[in-house]
Amino acid sequence: MNSSATSDSSNASQISTNYRPQGKFSADELFMSIPQNSDTSIQPNSVNNGWFFYQTIDPTICWLYPTKGLYGWDSKSEELYLLSERNPESKERVWDFIVMDGDLYESRISQDDKGLMNKVFCNEELLLESYVTAPSQALVFSVLNNKLYGTLERLSEESLALDFIELNQNDYQIIWSKEQSLEQNTPLLLKSPYSQYGTQRIVFEYQDDSQLKLVFYDGSQILEVLTDIYAHQLIPLQSGTLVCELEISQKDMQYNTSYCWYEAGSNEKVELKVINPPNQPDGYGAEYKDSYLVSGGPDGVFRASVESGVLSFEPISNIPAGKYNFYSLEGDTESLVIIRNSIDENQHSYLEYSAYSIDENE
Repeated sequence: MNSSATSDSSNASQISTNYRPQGKFSADELFMSIPQNSDTSIQPNSVNNGWFFYQTIDPTICWLYPTKGLYGWDSKSEELYLLSERNPESKERVWDFIVMDGDLYESRISQDDKGLMNKVFCNEELLLESYVTAPSQALVFSVLNNKLYGTLERLSEESLALDFIELNQNDYQIIWSKEQSLEQNTPLLLKSPYSQYGTQRIVFEYQDDSQLKLVFYDGSQILEVLTDIYAHQLIPLQSGTLVCELEISQKDMQYNTSYCWYEAGSNEKVELKVINPPNQPDGYGAEYKDSYLVSGGPDGVFRASVESGVLSFEPISNIPAGKYNFYSLEGDTESLVIIRNSIDENQHSYLEYSAYSIDENE
C-alpha cells in the first residue's frame, strides 16, 4: 500500500472530529474533573504537540478493562475535550490512541472465539486488523518527524510476523517485516517502542532465531544491530539511544542494573560511566535533548542525563517516591507525572496524576 502520512499534529483550531469541550483546567486540577470510583479508572496514553491523551476504563467488566471514554487535554489553552464515548459492555479496549492533524487514530483490542483481535482505526474507518498473541503485542503509536508509526506482531494459523508500519488516514505501508513459523515457538517482539512526540528515532528489540537484535529507524532508513541485552528500557535521546538491562536475583530478590549507549547514526555500542543510578529503574519519559525523567521506586525520582560518556542520575526532591510514568508537555520545563496507586481491596489498580515544573538545572 502507498502511504502519505499526515504532516502536522493537531492544534485546537484544527480539530475536525466530534470533540466536546469539558471546561478549562490547570494541570494540577485536570484529573479532579474525572472521578475515580469502583467502575472508573484512568489510563494515560500519549502526548503529542502539547496535548495529553488519556482514557477512562472500567476495571469491573472483564480482564481487558474496556474503554469508557477518550479524552484530550490541550496544555496551552487548558481545555479538556471528550473525544469519544463508548459502552464498556462491548468489552473492547482502546489499547492506544492519538490525534494527528485532527484525525483520531485508535488501536483497539477485543476477545473472540479465535483469540485476541487488534484493529486499527482512523476516524472510525478500519485501516488494518490482525490477531495478536497478547495485548502487549498490539499496535502502539509512535510519532517521528510528524509521521505516525507502529509495530504489530501478527498471528496467523501458520506463522507469526512482526511488522513495522507507517500509517495515514487512508491506509498503511509496511516498512520492515520479519516472519517465522509457529513451530519455532519463540517470541519475535521483545521490547516495543515507547515514544512521545518529537522522538529522535524509533527503537525496538526482537528475537531472530536465537539472536537478539535492536532495530533503529531515523525516518529514512532501518538499521539492525546485534545485541546480547534483554532490554528493560530503550530510551532514544538526541545523540544516541540508552539501553537499560535489569536483572533480578530470584534467590534474594536483589536488582542488578546495567546500561549501554548506542551512538546516533553509527549506532555503535559505547561503554558509559554511570553515576548514582537507582536500583529499580521503572517508568520513564519527558525526554529532552540528552536527558529524561525516571522513577527509581523507593529511591525516588531522578533526572538522568548523558554527557561526555557519563550517565548521571540527579534526584528530584519535590516528587515523592513511587512508580511513575512521565510525559512532556512544554519541552524541558513542564512535565506531567503519573503515579500508580496500590491495588485496592477489590483488586483494582488506580492512578493519581500531578503536574510538576521541572527545572533542567535542578
